[in-house]
Amino acid sequence: MAARFRHVRDHALAGAGAAELSGRLRPLIRRAERSRSLRWLATGLGPLTAERAHELGVTGPALVADGDVYDRLRVWLDATRHAAAQCDDTEPLGIAEATGPRGRLDGPMPPSRALLDALPGLLEGAEFAGARIIIASLDPDLDEIAHVSAAETAHG
Repeated sequence: MAARFRHVRDHALAGAGAAELSGRLRPLIRRAERSRSLRWLATGLGPLTAERAHELGVTGPALVADGDVYDRLRVWLDATRHAAAQCDDTEPLGIAEATGPRGRLDGPMPPSRALLDALPGLLEGAEFAGARIIIASLDPDLDEIAHVSAAETAHG
């Protein structure tokens, strides 16, 4: 399944249109949503309530999901479905759309900072394999934080 999603990603990067991408994604998303194994493996891992996410400054999919790894996966699948359908739209994004896969891009801190701050509580007691899945479900970008830290050091 991951290889098939990467294949669709490669088509998107090559400039495929919305109809083609949506057509390629539809069966993959349907398969992921119907997978009992995936649901069984991800349900209950790393629960992050919307209230706790808000307290930590988390925005984006992890806040919207208001739940565990499986809930975050479902939010990402919906966002992917929506993004594929919008690929032919050439209008510039407005400030309201300043949300990336990790959260708001126009906030006081990079979205990955809040995701990393959430991790210790989510990883407590998790087995190694579960911890890897929890981290992947938040997808923090360390380069995003390093870029901001380097800019702060240069200007501060």
